[in-house]
Amino acid sequence: MVDRKQLGRLKRDVEEWNQWRKENFEEVDLSGADLYRVNLRGANLRDANLRDANLREAILKEADFSNADLSYADLNKAYLYKTNLSYADLNHANLRDTYLVRADLSNVDLSRANLYNADLSKAKLYDAQLIGADLSKVKLHNAYLSGADFSSANLSEAELIGANLSNATLIRADLIRANLSSADLRNTNFGNAKLNRADLSNADLSNSDLSSAQLKSVQAISTNFNNVNLTGACIQDWNINSETQFEHVICEYIYLKSEPQNSKWDDRERRPHDYKKIFAPGDFARFIQQAGETFDLIFSEGIDWTAFAQTFQGLQIQTGSDELSIQGIEKKRDGSFVIKVDVPATANKAALEEEFWNRYQPLLEAKEAEYRAQLQEMKTAHQQELIQCHHHYNTNLMEMAKILGSRPINIKSMTDQSRQITVHGNYHENTTADKYYEQPGQVGNVEVNQSEIQSGAKVTGFINEAEQPNLSQAAAEIQNLLEQLDTSYSTETIEQLATEAITQIDNNPKLKEKIIRSLKAGGVAAIEQLLNHPAASLVINAIKEWQK
Repeated sequence: MVDRKQLGRLKRDVEEWNQWRKENFEEVDLSGADLYRVNLRGANLRDANLRDANLREAILKEADFSNADLSYADLNKAYLYKTNLSYADLNHANLRDTYLVRADLSNVDLSRANLYNADLSKAKLYDAQLIGADLSKVKLHNAYLSGADFSSANLSEAELIGANLSNATLIRADLIRANLSSADLRNTNFGNAKLNRADLSNADLSNSDLSSAQLKSVQAISTNFNNVNLTGACIQDWNINSETQFEHVICEYIYLKSEPQNSKWDDRERRPHDYKKIFAPGDFARFIQQAGETFDLIFSEGIDWTAFAQTFQGLQIQTGSDELSIQGIEKKRDGSFVIKVDVPATANKAALEEEFWNRYQPLLEAKEAEYRAQLQEMKTAHQQELIQCHHHYNTNLMEMAKILGSRPINIKSMTDQSRQITVHGNYHENTTADKYYEQPGQVGNVEVNQSEIQSGAKVTGFINEAEQPNLSQAAAEIQNLLEQLDTSYSTETIEQLATEAITQIDNNPKLKEKIIRSLKAGGVAAIEQLLNHPAASLVINAIKEWQK
């Protein structure tokens, strides 16, 4: 309960109050006091009880609140320039839009406090407790935060340029779009933190823990990651350059996707792929060096190659860069496509990717709408089936080759030391890896063999029309079986699901014989192109063994 005499004395004259504090040692009880817009500049409120007090828009410049109880107090828009708040209790306090430049908040308790949009530039927060606090859009330019605990705090869009966060704890903190450029982040714990689209350019994270952190689209230009633990981190579309340092990085595995798309298994693109394996010393650095100047465009539902060609060419023209080119195209076993794009060392990969999708998606939607309109006119009962066929047609790699062959899009070669891949004049598919490249050493248009398919002949990676019905029927039955097992068979791994599918096929002689005949007629690559399931390749490999 507020002491009315003390409150009156404080409001009447600060100098009188300070003199009274020197001469008297009684406890100060101002809990729940109304000090709205009061000028308390230089006031001695050390050890005072100001719990739940109203200090909104108060002038508290150079006042002494050290070791005071300000829990649940309202300091919204208060002015606390060079104010001493060391060891104060400010848990659950409202400091929204508060001015705290050069304030001393060392060892303060700000747990679950609201500091939204507050200005703490050059403030001292050594060993402060900010667990679960809201620091979104806060300004902490050149602030001293060494040893502070930000566990589960919200620092989204916070400005921490040049701040000292060495030895700080940010476990499970939200730092999405935070600016940490040139910050001192040595020995900092970012375990399970969200740093998506954060700016870490020129920051020093040496000896820090980033295990299981989300680093999607992070800007890490010239960042120091030496001796950092990156095990389990997601590095989807992060932006690094040749000046980014990775010496002695600790990393057993990483993820290339941030969110799983399948509820039955983890499809976040783990590296190494095998969950039983981890990176050997030096493997992560080599992996990063290879992927450093590229970004991936992932098409999980097929590609419209006409829209892709128009979009990519437009992106090249907009950037005015000849270095923006396609390094490789990979078809995944689940039917998705990954296009790896080479970019200049100084390019903002996140911005380029965002611009690509901003251009590609409207083109895709326009073509989809046009096709749906045509289907409506036809009034067919199989509209959805035809749309799927339309998607499959546009994803067909021969169609891609024809379109890219007519446009001046550079496709850089990738050298495979184990075998030579010949492409010039005839477009071939490397069926062992499902990757497609131009002839090594050549940069230019992909050429396609336009000659007719003779009777009984096969084109590598593609299906002759005469073989299409049998292949389609066999593939459809395998696909249906796998999809039924998805919903009816309890399993935790793709391997278990594939084993069950193989058992059921083996117990069905007619289906087994049909699939084997289809494989002989059209080839493994052809039937795999018609399947869209992660377990499909395992099933096909088992059937290949039956053929022998």
